[in-house]
Amino acid sequence: MRSGRIAEFLLSCALPPDRAAAVTGDFLEEAAERGYIWFWSSVFRTVVTRIIADFAEHTRAVARVGLIGSLRINLVDMAVSAGVALFAALLRLGNIHPAGVFEGLLGLWMAWWYVRCGFWIAERAPDAAIASCISTALIGWVGLLAWTFSAHTHPRLDVAPYVFRDALTICGALWARYRYLRRMRGVAHGS
Repeated sequence: MRSGRIAEFLLSCALPPDRAAAVTGDFLEEAAERGYIWFWSSVFRTVVTRIIADFAEHTRAVARVGLIGSLRINLVDMAVSAGVALFAALLRLGNIHPAGVFEGLLGLWMAWWYVRCGFWIAERAPDAAIASCISTALIGWVGLLAWTFSAHTHPRLDVAPYVFRDALTICGALWARYRYLRRMRGVAHGS
């Protein structure tokens, strides 16, 4: 059943793979009586509960990886922003209009960087990768808000790029987890 495999993957993002398979099987048995709304709500409740437990059980590791991950993301963001501003200023000095191609390529590179940061987080905190990604996002948001309010200018805060950044980071961590689970299945099956 396709929904069983999807649920097992979602659960394995927060639980050990063998435990995720067992919980998925239990939920599928109950779903025959209770329905699929109950099934999916149980899957998501279990994942959220496990992520919260990861915060409680691995507080220091999650905070450490979150802080370093946030620094990795934000320092590159600031360096790229400064580079773009300098590049645009140099182009204006030469009376050349900045090309959208450069900004597009830079945007693609930044998207790749966010996904790679998600990989990095998943490698550093394999037992609490999603909690560490959330920690990275929260620390980034706190830093962004502190920076915004310390400037005393209260500029309009466009949150879409930051939400996109955090979503790509979490996708990177999920992708790393998926690759790890596939590798473990290959080892278990002797391939």
